[in-house]
Amino acid sequence: MKLALAFALLTGPAFGGDKLTIDFQNTSTQKVSIIGVYPEAIDDNLGSAFEIPPGETRTVDLSLTRCMRVEIGARFADGEEVWGRTDLCKNRTIILHD
Repeated sequence: MKLALAFALLTGPAFGGDKLTIDFQNTSTQKVSIIGVYPEAIDDNLGSAFEIPPGETRTVDLSLTRCMRVEIGARFADGEEVWGRTDLCKNRTIILHD
């Protein structure tokens, strides 16, 4: 089974000086074991989530106060990993699906 990351458009107010969050919606048929958010250089983990069951959404606090492009990696219960990029200035909802 091939899993993928989909990116939903950001709707809502512009970002201020508060810490950013990102939402992960698991619409796949299996559990997400771990998810990580990294700057494009992948030198520091900006936020993580563990154990997101199918059908659930998890909000992750990021160690950022401004939006930027990030890399996102997710590992599913069967060991499959998927990677994607998003611009937090435009998108803060990630949908994981089959």
